[in-house]
Amino acid sequence: MINNRLKEIRGELSQKLIAESIGITQQQYSKIERNVGVPSFEVALKISHFFRKSVEEIFFMNLDNN
Repeated sequence: MINNRLKEIRGELSQKLIAESIGITQQQYSKIERNVGVPSFEVALKISHFFRKSVEEIFFMNLDNN
């Protein structure tokens, strides 16, 4: 499963602001942030560019089987 640090990184910024900035809906962004949806590679890159972080700093694999 792919997890992310989006909520932590987002801080006080609104989901809507970020979503509009990267060209997706707030609902899509929310699903990604809550690990309900998995971003396409293109969207993951847009998110990483928005936050000026590498994809690896934001998204990671959860290898825990629990």
